[in-house]
Amino acid sequence: FKQTSLPSRLKCDYLGLYFYYMHCYCIAYDAAIHNTEEYGVSKINNKKYVTSVSRPNISGFQFHPEKSQKAGSYLMNLVINLEEQ
Repeated sequence: FKQTSLPSRLKCDYLGLYFYYMHCYCIAYDAAIHNTEEYGVSKINNKKYVTSVSRPNISGFQFHPEKSQKAGSYLMNLVINLEEQ
């Protein structure tokens, strides 16, 4: 489990979210490209990586929300409710 920030468009007010990662594939974070409105990041060994993206009509995650216990359930509810708005 790694602590992860989510894209701000998901309007997450739950701090300290830890999600389950099963593999080590990643996209290096670049502040010029990955804004906090659409992209979430995780810090691993003092290096930031893109771990989620949320845009109108689509949200994707590098981690496994379905295996992330309460944080995963919370996230899935956020995404479902966001897309219904």
